[in-house]
Amino acid sequence: MHDVKKFFWDEPYIYQSSVGGIIRLCVHEVKLLSVLEECHSLPVGGQHSGICIAHKILQCGYYCPTIHQDAHDFTESYDRCQREGGISARQELSLNIILLIDLFDVWRIDFRGPFVSSHGLKYILDEVDYVTKWVKEFVLPNNEGKSATALLKKNIFSRSCTPRVIINEGGSHFLNKLFKGILNKYGDLHNVLTPYNP
Repeated sequence: MHDVKKFFWDEPYIYQSSVGGIIRLCVHEVKLLSVLEECHSLPVGGQHSGICIAHKILQCGYYCPTIHQDAHDFTESYDRCQREGGISARQELSLNIILLIDLFDVWRIDFRGPFVSSHGLKYILDEVDYVTKWVKEFVLPNNEGKSATALLKKNIFSRSCTPRVIINEGGSHFLNKLFKGILNKYGDLHNVLTPYNP
């Protein structure tokens, strides 16, 4: 009789009210197998252990008095899990280091052109921040190293913080003494060269 206080009837279902005030739908034994299969073996199920399946069912808002034992029995008797067994060390993926970068830490700069001259301007310098995908474009009369370094000083180093990495396609305008000098002046910046991607 003590446990009866935790349940209430709302036609046509029975609900269980837990200590935290969470209301869960009571699942009949006939439907329990389909709920267990749904939480275990479907593509979004995850093939988890009995404890995880039981907690997943409770989180979904279902309740059965013997849910933990039923979930354990289901996973123990599930044919596919029995055939595959546990994950061995050979099947585990290696851990990869996640590179943490902040806003404006990595910039990609590229020259585009030559285009048809408009007021003596033939080239476009693209500057893209890798994190925010913020694009800055500048039109220039030439694609020399002086123009590139002047724009870097004026628009990247003075307005935003000094980046850690500058990525470019390795053109002669980025491989000269001026460009190396500005990278050394503003800290030990890395100049990463990549093949040109249109």
